[in-house]
Amino acid sequence: MRQIKGTVVCSGRGSGIAVQIRGLEESRNFTGELVVTDRMPPSKFILRYRKNLRGVIIDRREYEKFSHSVVLLREYQIPLVVLSQPLHIAKGSVVEIDDGDIYIGRTKKPVVLTEKGGGLQAPGEAETPDGRSVTLLSTVWDLEGVAEASKTDTSGIGVFRTEGITLEGIPGFAKQLEIYRRTLQLMGGREVYFRLFDFCEDKIWFENADLYEIYFTQLCALCCAAAEVEYINVLLPNVNHTMQLRGMVRLANRAADRLRADKRPTGRLRFGSMIETAQAAMVACEICAVSDFVAVGLNGLSRMSGDFPLFGEEYNERALLRVCKLIMSEAEKLGCQLTFCGDLLGSHEMLTNLIGLGARRIAVAPKRAQRAALTISHSSYYSSIMTALDRSGKFITREDAEEPCILASGC
Repeated sequence: MRQIKGTVVCSGRGSGIAVQIRGLEESRNFTGELVVTDRMPPSKFILRYRKNLRGVIIDRREYEKFSHSVVLLREYQIPLVVLSQPLHIAKGSVVEIDDGDIYIGRTKKPVVLTEKGGGLQAPGEAETPDGRSVTLLSTVWDLEGVAEASKTDTSGIGVFRTEGITLEGIPGFAKQLEIYRRTLQLMGGREVYFRLFDFCEDKIWFENADLYEIYFTQLCALCCAAAEVEYINVLLPNVNHTMQLRGMVRLANRAADRLRADKRPTGRLRFGSMIETAQAAMVACEICAVSDFVAVGLNGLSRMSGDFPLFGEEYNERALLRVCKLIMSEAEKLGCQLTFCGDLLGSHEMLTNLIGLGARRIAVAPKRAQRAALTISHSSYYSSIMTALDRSGKFITREDAEEPCILASGC
C-alpha cells in the first residue's frame, strides 16, 4: 500500500477503482469510481457521473479554486485533493481518499457520503441569536435536486441552475415545459427562481450554439408553465448592464406573443439579475433599479472577471465582504429583494459575516441547509475577520482593534 499527502480542496472520504484521465476525450466513457486527472473535470462530467463518483485527484498544482466544478463537488460531497506532482497508478487500482491522505492499494471499503450532524431539517426562516430572521432557500441543478429540496423545510429554491438539465443536449420546448411544471408541482407553492442557461467554459458550453433560439425556446417554456401559477421568477445570469435585462424582457414578450399566436396558454414572468462580476457590483444601483429581485453569486464575484481583476489572483474575503456591503446598501435603498448564493456560504466565517452585514436571504445546497441554519442560529456574527460591525459599514479587525477601519461610502 502506498500513501501520498495532498492538498484538500473538498474534504471528505471516498474509495473506489481509480481511472486515470488525461484529456477531455478520455472522460466521455468513464467507468471507474474515482478519477485521477491533470485538469479539473468539467461540470458536465461531474453532473453525469455524480452518483458513482467517489473522489477526484488532480495531480498538478494549478486549479481553479472557485470553478463551478469545485462547487458541484462540494455540493455532492465528493472529495477533491490536489497533488504537486504527477501520480501514476496501475489500471484497476483501488484508491482511497481520506481528506488530504491518499492510499493506493488499500482494500476497498464502502463509504457513505452523507452530511454529518443528524437528520434535522433547516427551517425556512432561521433566527439569529438577537432575533433577526434569515430566509433559507435551496440551490439545485436538476429535477433530482428539486426532489431533494422539496423534502427540506427551506422556503423554496433560490437558484435552479437550468444548465444542469442540458447533459444530453439542450432539451426542446416540450421537455423543458415538463421539467418546469414538475418543479413547481414538487415545490408546492414555495418560492422558485429559475436561472436561465448560463453558458461559459467552466459550466456548460455548446459550440456553434444559436443563443437567440436557445433562450427564445426556454422563455417560451417558462411562459407556458407560468400559465398554471400566478407568475414564475426568472434570473438572468452574469448581468453587467441593464441593457442585458431589458433585452431579455423584450425576448420574453416575443415568446409570449408566439405562444398566443399558437393558441397556447401563457403567464407572467418576473425578471431578476445575477450579480456575479466586479463590473456588475460597481453598477449595482442601476441593476437593482430595473430588476424585480437580485441574486449575488459569490463564487463568480470572488474570481477575476474579464479585464477588471477585483481581487487579483488570490481570493480576499475582506475585499469580497466590502463589495457585498456595497450591493446590500444599493438594494436596500431601492427596496430590491437580495439573495446570496454560492459555495462560499459553506464557510462559517463568510456566512456569519454576511449575516452581520445585513444579508437576510441565503441559498445553499439542500444538504447544507441544516448546517447553515445551525450556523445562523448558534454563532455570533463576527469571525476572525471582524470582531465588531455596525450597519454604517465600520468594522474593527483583530489585527488592528485599536484603529477602526472605515469602508468606502455606502459599502
